[in-house]
Amino acid sequence: MTLVILQPAGNQGGREHYVDTVEKLVDIGACAPYLSPQDQEILMVAHPDGRAGMWGVVPGKNDVNVGKWNRIAVGDVVLFAADKKITSSAVVASKFTSERLAKHLWDVNSEGVTWKYMYSLDEIRSLDITYEEFNEIVGYKSNNVIQGFTVMDEGKSSLFLDHFALRSERHLDEVVPAEFEEALINLDGDLDRKAAGWHRKEQAMGRKRLLKGKLEGTCQLCKKLMKSEFLIAAHIKRRSECEDHEKRDLDGVMMLACKFGCDYLFEVGFIAVEAGTIRVSPALQDKVALNYVAALNGLEISVSEKQIKYFDWHFKKRFIGA
Repeated sequence: MTLVILQPAGNQGGREHYVDTVEKLVDIGACAPYLSPQDQEILMVAHPDGRAGMWGVVPGKNDVNVGKWNRIAVGDVVLFAADKKITSSAVVASKFTSERLAKHLWDVNSEGVTWKYMYSLDEIRSLDITYEEFNEIVGYKSNNVIQGFTVMDEGKSSLFLDHFALRSERHLDEVVPAEFEEALINLDGDLDRKAAGWHRKEQAMGRKRLLKGKLEGTCQLCKKLMKSEFLIAAHIKRRSECEDHEKRDLDGVMMLACKFGCDYLFEVGFIAVEAGTIRVSPALQDKVALNYVAALNGLEISVSEKQIKYFDWHFKKRFIGA
């Protein structure tokens, strides 16, 4: 579930804390004395370069914030607000609790409580969105004011995320098997806003399985290593022509394909894989596209046992000129 999290930038005692631990990032290695080995490993996996934005919340009266924090998932978007504007966004890369690290970073508030319910942040972006514009997009009253720590529902979150294209392609939504099954059922309709949500769930499940938790992967067709946001979980056999059991066969029916060209060229049938070798269609005449596929034609790629039948289907049914 993708949610938007809202909170004022001054939540941790002032703008300076936001600058120090979000904008300037935090050295994960320097945090080691204040973290368990498990939490440090989680952070390093989420931030391979060793630096992360950090934020957290206090438990609140009667632990009101704990329940909200529990609803946060990797891939959710945090919006920081101040002076009646949304000033920046970031993506949740990991979650953990650490009283020691929170005290080290921010000390304690006036009540002697620290912000131990923490999450690390990535993909930090500056924004300049007025409350009025925000309210109009998500359907709130025009005089609504963002206050405290809020976790929005999925519907309103989607309106905002889609409008400003803030969804992460690097840190994927958490999708449980039951949600994946539901997505498979619901994807067989028109691609309206609701169906697009199911498509994102299928993509998230497929990419997580293929990427194996890494933030970079290799396009199976051009064999180039790149960051995960430039890869999609592409269907080798067209989804609309898959049997139900084939739609669930993520290890066989899907592959990682790059957005730079391989995914599209494969989808429309300008390239295909025959017995582990990439073939280029003689129907492809565009000079730019031909320049791109020059390095692909005849390239031998690795194909798993489970993928063979799907690549064979694509070569026979989709390849132009086969």
